[in-house]
Amino acid sequence: MNSQSMDLYEMIMNVKWMALIPPSFLMASVPGANQILSLRNGLRKGAKTAIIAVTVGLLLSL
Repeated sequence: MNSQSMDLYEMIMNVKWMALIPPSFLMASVPGANQILSLRNGLRKGAKTAIIAVTVGLLLSL
């Protein structure tokens, strides 16, 4: 293996899959622009704010 493919392998192996999979399912269950909003909130203000925004938005849409 060359060094570039080894770096890719290490990146894939170092992913925290249990931290990635639940938010992925949550994002897939929320329709529309809320996904982009939650990504923006998560990047700017942290994951807690993004989770609250998605939860409140989902509850208000029901």
